[in-house]
Amino acid sequence: MPDARTASTARDARDDDVPGNARTSNARGADADDDVAGNARTALVVAAVASVVLPALPFVGLLLRPFVWLQTFMHELGHALCAVALGSHTFMLRVFADGSGVTPHDGLGDTKNGIVAAAGLIGPACAAALFFVFARRRAISRVALVVLGALLVAGAVAVVDNVFGRVVVGAWGALFLALGARLKPVHTQIACAFVGVDLGLSVFSRGDYLFTATAHTAEGPGTSDVASVAASFGGFYLVWGALIGVVSVAIVAAGLALLLRRSSKRSSGDSGHRARM
Repeated sequence: MPDARTASTARDARDDDVPGNARTSNARGADADDDVAGNARTALVVAAVASVVLPALPFVGLLLRPFVWLQTFMHELGHALCAVALGSHTFMLRVFADGSGVTPHDGLGDTKNGIVAAAGLIGPACAAALFFVFARRRAISRVALVVLGALLVAGAVAVVDNVFGRVVVGAWGALFLALGARLKPVHTQIACAFVGVDLGLSVFSRGDYLFTATAHTAEGPGTSDVASVAASFGGFYLVWGALIGVVSVAIVAAGLALLLRRSSKRSSGDSGHRARM
């Protein structure tokens, strides 16, 4: 007959092992989240310097021009995706060297045209938030860069309607593919956060477009997006510009908050441990 004290000791050891493993798992999860937040903070600083300080330096702004073209592409993509979702049969967009772009689409009626115009204005903010979500996990950031890169390369051929735009969008697609395939997982997180920060900052750096009635593109002057929104729904375009600006900032802030949010695993694990003590 086994010793009762030995059996009791074995049960106690097993009981102690379960909370210990759980605490170890929780600690690992919390540490991983700390890594995410740390990488995001690093990307924030680097992107802020690149997007705000560097353009003021002689000739450096030219090196950052591809980011302006990426911002324009996300703006036009917002128009295009919304137009197709609302029933347009045209899915083409153009990006120009001066940083402007256009997205021709079928006439959809006043209401839908206003929605399409607003969708482009929040396009960069939505893209920024999406990149922040990608940066939340290492595995997701790698897969996201590869998939997005493949989609951009395909879109450069099938969707972009001018030679310059095809080169720019195709180059960004190739870059995302290379980053996803070659970088370490921790660096793909930083890459996604960096692009997200740059797109998020464009909400401010290019916010003047929200308060103009005329859009000046490489194809000539035309009605601005906020003016189109006002024409569709009524009201003054400056009011619509301010409202859309607030929405864009809220979208970027929500994405950034998700990226920087620390997991509750550590606090729940610690409280559970204290309860068992």
